[in-house]
Amino acid sequence: MTARAAELEVAVARTREAIAEADAQLRDEGLLDAGDRVSARVADEPLFLITPDGLAPHGPEGFALVQDDASVVPHTPGGDVDPHAVAEHARRYRIDPGLGALVQAGGHRIGGADLPGAVAATRELRAHPPI
Repeated sequence: MTARAAELEVAVARTREAIAEADAQLRDEGLLDAGDRVSARVADEPLFLITPDGLAPHGPEGFALVQDDASVVPHTPGGDVDPHAVAEHARRYRIDPGLGALVQAGGHRIGGADLPGAVAATRELRAHPPI
C-alpha cells in the first residue's frame, strides 16, 4: 500500500467514525427520521460518505463511499442508499467546494463547512424552524 493510499484509508475511517457519532446524536435527539441522512466529505478529496437508508443505528461500516459524480466506490463496505439521495448530496458537493458536510433532515438539506457545523445548524433549524 502506498503512503497516499494509507492516508486516504485513515481519512475515510475517521470520517466514518465522525458521521456515526453525528448520526447517532441527531437520531437520539429525535432530529432525524428514517428517510433522513448524514454525509461528509472525506478530507479534501472528491469523495464523501453517506448514511444508509432506515432508522436503525448506523455503524461506520454501513456508510457508502461515493465519488462527487454520484458513483459508489466499488469494493468498499457500505449499505444501500437511495440513489436519489446520493445524487442530491453529490450535486451539492460538486457545486459548493466549501461544503464539508450535509444533513438531510425533515425535507431540509443543511450544509456546513464541516460536520460539527452542519450538526449545529441542524439543531438550530429544528429548534427554530422558518415561519
